[in-house]
Amino acid sequence: MPLNKKLIPTVLVSAVTLFGCSQKPSQMIIAPDVRTVSSNAFAGFSAKVSVEDLRTHLHIIEIKKEDKASHLVSNANDFAIAIEQQLTQALKSNQLQISPSNQQTFAVTINQAYVKVAQSLSRYKANSRLTLTVQVKKGESTLTKTFNSKSSSEGLLAADIAVLERDFNQQLGNLISQIVGDVEIHQFVRS
Repeated sequence: MPLNKKLIPTVLVSAVTLFGCSQKPSQMIIAPDVRTVSSNAFAGFSAKVSVEDLRTHLHIIEIKKEDKASHLVSNANDFAIAIEQQLTQALKSNQLQISPSNQQTFAVTINQAYVKVAQSLSRYKANSRLTLTVQVKKGESTLTKTFNSKSSSEGLLAADIAVLERDFNQQLGNLISQIVGDVEIHQFVRS
């Protein structure tokens, strides 16, 4: 009888651990890895920075399995705020002066941001797309430019949410770096 009392907690802990590990995450962290070279590209320009999310659906990852409902993974943190924080930091490192009450604006609109995964029994294929529109207002002039990024990957067995999250954050970081380093935007703010 004493053996059963010791065995029951062990079995319960094992069952909970196995059940917990078999659950797929339903949220991901948005933490773009932005790599920019510090410069004086925005020296002498001050602006209000804002990011608006206009996506029709708020999940990022959609995993479709044959004959099953899709598994949706949304962002755990506010997507627009995460982009705004990283964008602001990158712009500051390029000498942009942030002024929340300024009439000049550096506005980003999130049009698309998703990873669609087709999952079969032994393989997966993931396609991701990011579309951000930047609108810079300076006096009476406005520059609007759209930045796109597409990516695809495939592999054996099941798609790993952590890998999809990492790849998405790298893709987002690269797109923010493209925005901050864009020559046309630099020329516009200096004109």
